[in-house]
Amino acid sequence: MLNNKLLVIDDDLVLLSLLQMTLMQDYDVLTANSKEAALSILSELDAFPEVVILDLGLPPMPYTPDGGLLLLSQILAMKPNTKVIVLTGQDQEAVSFRALSLGAFDFIVKPASSDQIIAAVKRAFLFLRQQTLTTEQGIHAIQFMVSQNAGLKQVRNEAEKQLFLHVWHQSKENVHETARRLGIKRENVYYLLDKFGVSRADT
Repeated sequence: MLNNKLLVIDDDLVLLSLLQMTLMQDYDVLTANSKEAALSILSELDAFPEVVILDLGLPPMPYTPDGGLLLLSQILAMKPNTKVIVLTGQDQEAVSFRALSLGAFDFIVKPASSDQIIAAVKRAFLFLRQQTLTTEQGIHAIQFMVSQNAGLKQVRNEAEKQLFLHVWHQSKENVHETARRLGIKRENVYYLLDKFGVSRADT
């Protein structure tokens, strides 16, 4: 059972407050402005946050991603299924690949809009819901293949496509049931059908 808990880690107090206000209507939002504060919160919580937003530029080395990447590894060591969304503005492509290789769920390039962040958080909880469902059904992974030279956007889109198609077929190609399982609106199901070129008549 998901706990709807979200931890935001960023040393920019203005951005931290803004993210908290943006997300608190839909999630139980916790905040930390340093690695130490984040680890303290995580060690004391009874219910570990399902999703973490992590700024990689943390003190004492805010201009390198090393501190943030180390914290990413520590969080995933504590709870491997946590979906960590990293924020980065430093050497974006290389840093993002490093974060994803360590197990980050997604990345957002700074400066990012509220809509981008909300979409990433929704996508993370969507994956968690589906992961819980597939585990209950005895399915442990959804596999997909992409070119070795694929960019991050292509990899992310392919993962989203395979997840959607898996739920679509599990729901017997029923729009209402697909929307219910993914926690999205029916209009969004139609959008995804169109985006991925899926015709209801052909499936």
